[in-house]
Amino acid sequence: MKKFTIKEVKILAKRLGKWIIFDDCYESSHAKLKCQCIKCGYIHKISWREIKQNNGCRECNRRKKCLSIDYVKRKALTKGWIVLDNYYKNCKTKLNCLCLKEQHKHQIIWSDIQQGVGCSKCNKVSIKYIKSCAEKNGLLILNDVYVSSHMKFAYRCINGHFGEMSWSNIQKGRGCPECYGNKKLTIDYVKKQATQFGIWRVLDSNYKGAHAKLNCECVKHSHKYVLSWNHIQRGLGCPICRCLERTDTGYCRIWFDKVYREMILERDGYRCLNPDCWKNCNHLPLHRHHIDDNKKNCESENLITVCKSCNTRAQKDRLWHTAWYQAILNKRYGYNYQELTNAQ
Repeated sequence: MKKFTIKEVKILAKRLGKWIIFDDCYESSHAKLKCQCIKCGYIHKISWREIKQNNGCRECNRRKKCLSIDYVKRKALTKGWIVLDNYYKNCKTKLNCLCLKEQHKHQIIWSDIQQGVGCSKCNKVSIKYIKSCAEKNGLLILNDVYVSSHMKFAYRCINGHFGEMSWSNIQKGRGCPECYGNKKLTIDYVKKQATQFGIWRVLDSNYKGAHAKLNCECVKHSHKYVLSWNHIQRGLGCPICRCLERTDTGYCRIWFDKVYREMILERDGYRCLNPDCWKNCNHLPLHRHHIDDNKKNCESENLITVCKSCNTRAQKDRLWHTAWYQAILNKRYGYNYQELTNAQ
């Protein structure tokens, strides 16, 4: 098929009666050409293929869909607003308006006018109305000024309890939470209850909620742990103490010391010491492997840093791996395992 020239393209575009082409080069039907709409004069970049398909001007289509300022003013009057602007862009641009009641000036968008949003100054609730609504709920409001809906009002209930409540909660008909047994707990109450259970001591000084984590210390062995108030109420015991109480699979107490376990990793250079490692273990998590498989023997001579792969391999052929890892630490640090066994 013969390729069009720029002159032929300009002639064909004029025949369609929509576009004036300014470019002097034509590459292909998909290449963008600088064009001007004959109707509105807006300059676009549009391809010859789109011109042939009789695609219209985007600016002309936008102006057709766009509401007129006269229509906006007429509709705003029915909603209680007088629009002062003489130009309307879109539904998200703010319009300068006056309310019909008290002539308060506002800036409001067209979508809010459509939804029937009224003047915030005219519709502001008085403190007398708030007090009358609170009295129905059995509350006496102590404030004399109302600022916004986010403000909390100090109140006193019929039974003499004091507290704070927002206007939205007063509207919902909520009464004194202490009278209904729904008062928010304090950190002092949580600490007292925790000590009465006899399992935990709460170390934090702030209480946020029943699901928020609290730094605690077990009463028996002073193990530090993080758990929520819900767990304390349920009587959850110390998992570290539970692990120590197991005679068959329990670890020694020093095993739970983070500083000691970090010392083992630092001693071995934070890498797998097995020279017969099958995989590139840089991406695998490191383990502190018990050489003689005795979890209660947590001496530094019995711990070696290996990767996850080597740690699982050591579960098979335990005697060979015990001798192998002892030989590695003997060569590296000079540990004499014959003297250790004799001493034991």
